[in-house]
Amino acid sequence: MNKLHFFNKSNFFFTKDQKSNIMHDINVISFARMKLILIIFVIVEGLFILFNDIPYIINPYSNVIWNDSR
Repeated sequence: MNKLHFFNKSNFFFTKDQKSNIMHDINVISFARMKLILIIFVIVEGLFILFNDIPYIINPYSNVIWNDSR
């Protein structure tokens, strides 16, 4: 099903220029949303590396002792 079916109707509400402007605005908004999600993902991954991986890289000799009480 065509999501943009109302663009393909032969109506006189939108000119070709208006249709192209609408499609351009939709593409710009989608691209901006993708960039925002990517930036948030990079920040979260950076915080994860900072707080989880770097302490183990700095002090590699810390051993965890597992007590098995079975």
